[in-house]
Parts: sequence; C-alpha cells; structure tokens
Amino acid sequence: MTWRLQFRTDNLWRPSRRWNGEIGYQTNLLPAFRLPRNNDANGHLTWREPRPGTVWNACRLKFATLNVGSVLRYAARLLEETMQSIDLIRDNLTKSQDRVLARVEDMREHCTVFPTPKGGSHTLWVLGHLAYIEALVVRGFMLGEPNPLAEWEDVFDGADVSGDISRYPPFDQVLATCREVRESTVALLDSLSEDSLDQSSANAPAGFEDMFGTYRLCLQYAADHWYMHRGQLADARRAAGLTRMWF
Repeated sequence: MTWRLQFRTDNLWRPSRRWNGEIGYQTNLLPAFRLPRNNDANGHLTWREPRPGTVWNACRLKFATLNVGSVLRYAARLLEETMQSIDLIRDNLTKSQDRVLARVEDMREHCTVFPTPKGGSHTLWVLGHLAYIEALVVRGFMLGEPNPLAEWEDVFDGADVSGDISRYPPFDQVLATCREVRESTVALLDSLSEDSLDQSSANAPAGFEDMFGTYRLCLQYAADHWYMHRGQLADARRAAGLTRMWF
C-alpha cells in the first residue's frame, strides 16, 4: 500500500472562468493559477500571482514558468519521494525497540520488581513476553513456521506473572533474545517489497484476520505490541527507585 498523489490524466487541465481577459485554469496537480491567452516565445505557460484568497498547497511561489511536461515531471518526482507503508513499518519497528529498551539494563538487579503493590508485569517478564509474542506472530502466524521460542510460553505468556526469578532464564539472555528477535523481524522486512506486504498470512488464528491476516498487519502489530508494554517497564523502574523514563 502506497500513499501517493492521485490525479486524472483525462482532466489535467480544465477551464474555470475568465477575468481580465485571461483564462483561469485549475489543475489537479498544482494550485490554481492564471494562464494568459498568449504563451511566451518559448511556448511556456506563465504561472502568475493568484487572486486574493487563493489557497496554495504547501508552497508560496509567486512566479514560475512551466509547461505540461514540467507538471508531469513534478508529479513523477512527488510519487518517487512519497513514503511507502513498508518504510513506515520499518521506522516503527526501529523506534519501538529504541524507546522501549532505553536504559533497560539499569533494571538488571531489579528485574523482578513488580510495577504495582498488587503485582503486574515486571521487567524480566515483559522482555521475554515481547520476544515470545513477536516470534509467534511473525514466524508462526505470518510465515506458518514453528515458534522458535515455544518453550517460553508457560513462563512468558501464562496466566500469572511469577516473581520467582529462578523460574526464568537469566536477564542478559532474555534481553539478548529480545533484541535478536527484533533484528530478525527487521531483516525479514528488508527482504520484502511493498506489494508483498499484502500477502495473506500463512496461519492467522481464526477470528483474528483483521489483526493478523496479512504480512503488513503482523509486522505492524509486532511494533505496536512493544509500545503496549512500555508503561509497565516505566512503572517497574519507578517502583525500583530508579530515575523515571522520559522518552
């Protein structure tokens, strides 16, 4: 899916009205401008200052010289420069990792401190949970492969969050696995094209097609899921008496 400037070639120029002996034209690519009846010696159309009240799109050029070919080249450049959804997903994956894992090593000695007096998801559980779910969604739902972290299900995706550190793998191992899973996801995204994101997922769970039904949905969910748990990491940090996370 690509967000791009849309225009109709059969309606590129259309007369709007006359004033002061000139013909006003409206184009779907550029704002309204006044076109003299007689072009200049080079056959160019003169783009003059608009009437009061004319709204310009993103720019405030008063004078320019252009022809139809210039307009088409301008439109083509806009299309080339327009961000595609694959770029947005890549950016979300990168930034969610950077923001969620910011200074998380500070919690190594406090990794099972609960975020609230009534429990909740502590840092060690959140890190393992992020890795497990991302592997499940990308490898399992999207690609139809076995989850490489299937053995983590009971500990990191069970009904309860245990405060017994002996039940968990070491903090550094969990954190490293979390980062490795995200790096694998980004590398997979880099191997895909914009159009391939519309492929149907190989094994989306029944009833959740609107969440995991395509490659695009699975990859975007992977980024979103990290942000879902960032507040728990921030609260656990405060509960441990560390400086709060601002960004």
